[in-house]
Amino acid sequence: MTRDEFMAYAEKEIDAVLKTHKNRILDVVYRAWAEGKKSAEIDTLTETVRQALERMEKKDDAPV
Repeated sequence: MTRDEFMAYAEKEIDAVLKTHKNRILDVVYRAWAEGKKSAEIDTLTETVRQALERMEKKDDAPV
């Protein structure tokens, strides 16, 4: 595998991981909205997303 092939492969893998995290975060936001949190302050929403990211990182770091 050449350097360019390796970099292209790594970029695809990173994009896939980031897309998964983005979709999970958006799901949290959509659920929060649907549950009537429309008037929540941005700090509350930010904390919800931060907690979701922390949980996802813990899952990703867990041994397989």
